[in-house]
Amino acid sequence: MKNIYKNAIASIGLVLFGTFITFLIINSYKVVKKMDERVAALNFTRDSIERVDIFHLASIINAECMTCVDSEKYMIGSVILNRAEFKRKPILEIIKEKNQFKGYLTSNYIFDSTSLAIANDLVKGINRDSSVYYFFSANSSPCWSSNMVIVQKDKFYHKFAY
Repeated sequence: MKNIYKNAIASIGLVLFGTFITFLIINSYKVVKKMDERVAALNFTRDSIERVDIFHLASIINAECMTCVDSEKYMIGSVILNRAEFKRKPILEIIKEKNQFKGYLTSNYIFDSTSLAIANDLVKGINRDSSVYYFFSANSSPCWSSNMVIVQKDKFYHKFAY
């Protein structure tokens, strides 16, 4: 009689264990599928962008273009995202590159609600200009920009180039 109970308990245990494993597999698939859908919406590879990168993107947009109109802030962020995508580097590595962004680690290197909203839009592809890779002051013409196509918009503090 004891063997029957042992066998019954063992069978129930196996069924429960099998059900548990099936549950884990199905839920893991659902989590991966949701993550893939979110990544596809961002138009980035799975490991190319993290939440902390969005905060850095928002901070550099604010630092480089604090008094600019929103459309210019979108252009500044587009430059950074385009470089990150082209070089296949995290956004922070692009921002930290030597002699690239004067606003990095200044007192203006903080994000506000506007720059955070712009950064979130940009990583989703909203208002992103995928052609620009450089920007500089509208009052200057650096020697390195002589062979580039310059895009200047009215009343912008910056010129953009590709």
